[in-house]
Amino acid sequence: MKLKVLLFAAVREAVGKQEVHLEVEDKATISSVSAALQQAYPQLRPLLSKCVFAVNQEYVEQDSVVQLQPRTLYML
Repeated sequence: MKLKVLLFAAVREAVGKQEVHLEVEDKATISSVSAALQQAYPQLRPLLSKCVFAVNQEYVEQDSVVQLQPRTLYML
């Protein structure tokens, strides 16, 4: 599944982009998306543990099991 991830604040500055596209497994969770972001952008490792994730404008915990659909994942 391809996800569009919108980036904000320090994460946007670290990556240098407003959004990125990730290829993740169909049953991806927030944790697996975070791992994919860290693999693609190693400079995010110290930041992601402090980030708040939201899926379709609803906040979710990074360690929660959320079955993602092909929709936008917002990250603050």
